[in-house]
Amino acid sequence: MSVRVLTRRSAWRRRAAVAALAGLCLASPASAAHGGHGGGARGQQGQTSPFAAPTGASRTAAGALGDNDAVMQIEGELADARNRTIQLTVWIVGLGILQTVIFGIALIAAARAVKGARVAAKTLALLDRAYLFLDQDISLAHADHRGPRGGLKLRFEFGVKNHGRTPAVVRWLNIRHQYLAAPPEGRYEEAGYGEGLVIGAGETLRFDHHDMTMAGADWDKAEAGEGAIYLHGCLVYTDIFKAQHETYFCWRYDSARHTFGIAESADLNRFD
Repeated sequence: MSVRVLTRRSAWRRRAAVAALAGLCLASPASAAHGGHGGGARGQQGQTSPFAAPTGASRTAAGALGDNDAVMQIEGELADARNRTIQLTVWIVGLGILQTVIFGIALIAAARAVKGARVAAKTLALLDRAYLFLDQDISLAHADHRGPRGGLKLRFEFGVKNHGRTPAVVRWLNIRHQYLAAPPEGRYEEAGYGEGLVIGAGETLRFDHHDMTMAGADWDKAEAGEGAIYLHGCLVYTDIFKAQHETYFCWRYDSARHTFGIAESADLNRFD
């Protein structure tokens, strides 16, 4: 027998011995559980079965498969947890956006309500405030004869009427009655009378017996249409809302009809 054949046989024997030893090691837990008979069976198995090592490898592969299943299960649970977290985050963000939208709508509604309340208050003030104007019942009377110097005595009667729904308090009234060759300029100082007078809603405060003496020549010019006799002035008052108002007025005497009419001038007849 050649050296090569002997070497192969020796290698085969060594592998068989290693396989037998591995079989004994793998079977030792079973022999401990089943007693001495189990040990004899293990020894017999170790002697007769040259495939003990492949049997242990199969068990190791089965354990590896079990570990892979456990890892996959854990990864699946983690993925489910991440999905639930994402869904919860989306719900929270959506709820926050919805709350923001509702809050914005509430702010807009509140702003509109405040604006509506202001408009209503302003409208109420316009409807219920006092409005003072010169009453249309204006008269002028003159004497039948002229004085020694040719002067003519005149008497004016007029009133101030409150056309509003609430009382007004007069601050001052500056009124003038005179002959002018042209319409008045409409500038009035804070002077006159009537301070503190209260005019109720719908009431008229009369200012009668305002007398003056006019030059006969001016009267003649007014009758000839050269200039005119004017009753004009400014009235300042306050309403119950503590707001101050002004009324400007200018009336012109028609000598032919013996009546007063409003002068055609927006600047001389205005109010606020």
